[in-house]
Amino acid sequence: MERANKYSYLVLIFILLLFSFTTNSFAQTNNIFAEAVIFNTHVEITQESRFDEYRSSRIESNITAGLLLGYTIGVNIWKGDQLEFKPALMIGDFDLVGLNLGIQFKYNLGKRFFLTTGFSALQTIGNDSGNRSSQSRTYSFWGGNFGIRINPKVSFLLGYFYSNNEEWRRTFYWIRDWGDKKITEKLGSMYKFGVEFNI
Repeated sequence: MERANKYSYLVLIFILLLFSFTTNSFAQTNNIFAEAVIFNTHVEITQESRFDEYRSSRIESNITAGLLLGYTIGVNIWKGDQLEFKPALMIGDFDLVGLNLGIQFKYNLGKRFFLTTGFSALQTIGNDSGNRSSQSRTYSFWGGNFGIRINPKVSFLLGYFYSNNEEWRRTFYWIRDWGDKKITEKLGSMYKFGVEFNI
């Protein structure tokens, strides 16, 4: 399994490089962007006693955050509307660090506003530190952004993406003289706010 995870990570790196080199030659726009990302996570907390049949479980909501730093390659497909490739680096929560690839369609709504719709694939590095572990795997998100052009060089972005609530991280605690506590976290919706610079 570990080899498969490393293999998928290398494949994503190759895809990012391939998009960068092959599309850059016929790209009509090239932008850099920075997006603050907030993930809504679903947390299941389970406690079990070693001495009797006591078991409790509850579900809570939480948030975790990160920052996407990336590059947009836009190719015109119809009257200014574009197909965009968006390779990026995700930094922030250590269990979310990795590479992100977005592929989106960009629709212009007049001269000042635009919409993008598509998907985003996040390949995390994974982490195994003591009682906490997260998988090296690819998480898929679907959604879009609403954009406002402040001027020809700068645009603001506001986005929403949803996922399949895939398991993301597990934490185990051993409670002395009592039992065990397990926390399972799943990635839910993703909210984004960012800025894009036309270069």
